[in-house]
Amino acid sequence: MDGALIGEVDQYSLDTARPHEHILYWDCPVAGRHTLRGSVRSKRLESHNYWICLREIKLRPTPTRRTLALLLQGAWLGDELEVQCKGMAGHDIAVFLCNRNSTVGQLREKALETLDFAWQIALMLPHSGLLDAEDDPELLVSVLGLAWE
Repeated sequence: MDGALIGEVDQYSLDTARPHEHILYWDCPVAGRHTLRGSVRSKRLESHNYWICLREIKLRPTPTRRTLALLLQGAWLGDELEVQCKGMAGHDIAVFLCNRNSTVGQLREKALETLDFAWQIALMLPHSGLLDAEDDPELLVSVLGLAWE
C-alpha cells in the first residue's frame, strides 16, 4: 500500500476451489487517496500454469491494534498456581490455573489463546518488570517469587 509491503498471501492449493479469504491489516497514516499494488513474487515448485485470483477488496476500519498489558499476581491454590491477570487500571482481566512446572511462555500462549481480542500481550510483574520473550523458558513460580508450599 503506497509502496509499503502490508503482507503476503499464498494461494497455492491442490484443489482449485475458490475463493480463499486472506485478511491483511494496514494502518492508514493519513486520509486521502492511496495506491494498492499486488505482485506475484514467487511460486511453489509443485504449481503449474499458475495464476493469481483477486475477487474482492474490502477496506474497513478496525479497532486500533494495541498491546494488552497484564499485571501478574500469583498464589498457590492447593497444588496449582493461580495467576491473576489485572489490567493497568487494576481491574481483573483473567485468571489462569497453572501447574508448578508451567513456564512464562506457556502462560503467554494460554493468554493469547484465551484473550483473542488482544493484538499482543505484555506480561508484567508487580514491581513493573516486563517479561520479554527471553523469559519464556523461565518457570512461573520463579519469576513470581513463589516457593512450593
